Amino acid sequence: MTAGTPSGRGRRTYAAADEKRRRILDAAVQHFAAAGYAGASVGKIATDAGVSQTGLLHHFPRKADLLVAVLARIDEQDLKDFADVESRTLAQFFDLLVVLAEHNASRPGRTRLFNTLAAEASNPAHPAHAFFRARYEWGAALAREALERAVAGGEIRPDVDIEQIAYTLLAVMDGYQLQWALAPDAFDMPGLLRRFLDAQYASVRVVPSSGATPR
Repeated sequence: MTAGTPSGRGRRTYAAADEKRRRILDAAVQHFAAAGYAGASVGKIATDAGVSQTGLLHHFPRKADLLVAVLARIDEQDLKDFADVESRTLAQFFDLLVVLAEHNASRPGRTRLFNTLAAEASNPAHPAHAFFRARYEWGAALAREALERAVAGGEIRPDVDIEQIAYTLLAVMDGYQLQWALAPDAFDMPGLLRRFLDAQYASVRVVPSSGATPR
């Protein structure tokens, strides 16, 4: 065995630790979604994850550490989906927002967690306050940049109110997501978002002289 190379036993130890951490985070998602940060019990999370409370605290010494790890984990896929957003037209960016809504509809636990914690985190003392503030700033910046590129590329009119549209997109997505969480079987979140975005795009796009649509 060369220096710095983990042994087979070491790899198994790391794998077991990673698996235990994954179980803890999966259980924490469900508990934070159902009870919020204050109402969630670390002991019950540990029980559902199949570990002792001491074992959980070994990986996450504070409840706040567990919450931050949960939020980082559920954001990983979203960040991957938006990795190449700078190469997209505004129409393609709107398509991506619908894909995100479809993805959120397929993971109700994560979506309920987001709704619950986003509301709680409006309190500056909440441990997720900085996370959600940064997340909304990132989302607004992403939308503004997509709109600015569309103006520069002649895809949409130069007189559009970029700031207003960017924040409207965030508000509509969150509003639809909240209503969907309350009645998922009666509310077509991706479909309604698609219709809203199509109408938004039609209201700002530049129509070529031929009358053809750039979408």
